Amino acid sequence: VIFLLSNYNILEWNEVWKFWPVILIIIGFPLFFRGHKFKYWAKAKISNKDEIDGTAIFAGYKKKIESKSFKGGKITAMFGGAEIDLREGK
Repeated sequence: VIFLLSNYNILEWNEVWKFWPVILIIIGFPLFFRGHKFKYWAKAKISNKDEIDGTAIFAGYKKKIESKSFKGGKITAMFGGAEIDLREGK
């Protein structure tokens, strides 16, 4: 789009570099607000596995453990959160 605007003399190429922070902010907004649009992301997935391995990057991670022999696991959260329900596990 920027190249087309420059080609039609609507926007000069050297002016684009003045607005690169605004362009980055506009691109970044969907990363932060994508979880609010889709409600199915918020539902906890049920797992019967003995171990858990999860990652949440710019998002949330919800898991409900129902295993009777749960051993543990690894969860990584970067700029997001993780919620693990262990009430049914033993």
